[in-house]
Amino acid sequence: SGDEVEAHLGALDSPDQFVPTYEVWTVRREAFLPDFPQCTRHPRNRDTAGRTKAPRAHPPTA
Repeated sequence: SGDEVEAHLGALDSPDQFVPTYEVWTVRREAFLPDFPQCTRHPRNRDTAGRTKAPRAHPPTA
């Protein structure tokens, strides 16, 4: 959508710096995936109205 970008984590140098905030298409979620309790779940696409949650990043490590 206009305010988001999808990127494959494997393309990043430090993929563990980002924490997911939501899951989409959970109606097709694989049973072997672990639960992500901090995430908001959406059965299909996320609604475009009222999307204000900023992505969370881990604090930098020394």
